[in-house]
Amino acid sequence: MGARRHRVVLFHPRVSRPEFHRLPWPILQLGGNLDPTKYEVVLVDGGKAPDPIRALNDAAEGAAVVGISCFTGNQTVNAIKAARALRRRHPLVPLVWGGAHPSMYVEETLADANVDVVIKGQGEWAFAQVCDALVRGSEPAGIPGVSYKTGRGEPVYGARAKMRDQNAFGRPPFEQLDPSQYLVHILVGGKALTYHSSTGCPFACQFCTVNFEFEFGWTGYSAERCVDELSYLLKRAPEADSIEFADSNLIVHPKRTTELCQGMIEAGIAKPWIAFGRPDQLAKMPREVWKLMAESGCKRFFVGLESGDPTVLEKIKKEHSNEQVYVMAERMAEFGITPDLSFTLGYPEDPERDVRMSLELCKDLKRIVPSAVFVLNTYTPYASTPLYEEAIANGLGGTSSLSDWESEQWRDFGFRKNVTPWMTEDIDRMIRDFEIVAGTAFFLEEDLHRHRGVAQKGRPLRDAMIRLARRRWRDGRERRPFDVKAVRRLFFFMNPRMKDTGPSLVDGHQAGVAKEAPAL
Repeated sequence: MGARRHRVVLFHPRVSRPEFHRLPWPILQLGGNLDPTKYEVVLVDGGKAPDPIRALNDAAEGAAVVGISCFTGNQTVNAIKAARALRRRHPLVPLVWGGAHPSMYVEETLADANVDVVIKGQGEWAFAQVCDALVRGSEPAGIPGVSYKTGRGEPVYGARAKMRDQNAFGRPPFEQLDPSQYLVHILVGGKALTYHSSTGCPFACQFCTVNFEFEFGWTGYSAERCVDELSYLLKRAPEADSIEFADSNLIVHPKRTTELCQGMIEAGIAKPWIAFGRPDQLAKMPREVWKLMAESGCKRFFVGLESGDPTVLEKIKKEHSNEQVYVMAERMAEFGITPDLSFTLGYPEDPERDVRMSLELCKDLKRIVPSAVFVLNTYTPYASTPLYEEAIANGLGGTSSLSDWESEQWRDFGFRKNVTPWMTEDIDRMIRDFEIVAGTAFFLEEDLHRHRGVAQKGRPLRDAMIRLARRRWRDGRERRPFDVKAVRRLFFFMNPRMKDTGPSLVDGHQAGVAKEAPAL
């Protein structure tokens, strides 16, 4: 009889309504790097479990370690609730936290009574080392990126960790989950499979948390491994009609991108796909690569433009020019690829100028690529970024404990809420008015993809609503669109099943994201 395996439970808290919940990649990747001869890995996906806390508590019976991964916002709130319940029922089980939020707020997270260990950044190798230490009854001392509490409750903070090649990590335990239950609606397909091929980002954008979470490191699966895993997942979910690459930046290495596209075509798994990319890289990309991406199924790219103000771009080290943005847009128009253009608006120095110039850029790009979509976010300062201290100096309040994130103010942090004191109500209204007009003026069938087959009442009313908005768009009168809002309100009142679409062109639904009600 072999040695007893130690049970390790990996928990992914609920982040959105079940129909929007993707494959829980953080815990899949962690589980794949634990030695199966030593550990029994149990995945608990709070996004699909009817009662996540009960499922976690039941799975943790007899467990040696519980790992929790979360990012900032409602997923952190759900993680806190689950950890408290777990601590009450299983007070001796070590709780190891990782993911975006604990990586940004290491000290704050570790100080919580329901946290024993925090892993900053890449977790596959570090978590395996932590598990080895804990099952030996030792403290996880000296492991880069790992902070923990001693037996006396004193914090010990780990040294900086270097990124490791994720190709060296084990294959995720896909067999524990049914990928067909994780297909989500996005604008390139009604049943998209989400795949995560890389980790981190090597660029220096000063507002972004990803590069600071991973210390500017990046690592990605080889194109061959991506094609192999995609083929396996698609075979188990044959109804999948599209692919959503969830990488922070799919095109960090153009050679890998080329090999991935070629591999998808040769393996017969080329389907409509969407990914994230940078405007400067896309602008520099040769036409033959654009052609290959289109042939492999690329339909959309989610691109972080962030601002139309060159002063802001320089400040945040975005490293692209508006001229490159126009080149990128022309290539997308040429190859039939739709850009989802994301902005983070409202930096302290002159937020009104930032917003005005960004909205002007939106209108210019809409002329070049009529299908272009705008995602207009309010700048959100996070503690791990270089701009955070400037935000504090300009009046932004901060958190002091993990439980602070349960308050209404911080729970929605990053969900396009205006939480910065320098963003006046008038500037914020300028953004939202623009969204309403744009989202109504281009209220096309594509935007209603999720509602195809749903009978629409009041089609003449809808057509009148679109005409009103397009006239305002043409005349540059996006401010105070009371007439458009009134007709919209009536149309959605008549069509309650379509109410989640909202100003669908600009509010993130094109990526299948929708805010849930308070969870768990």
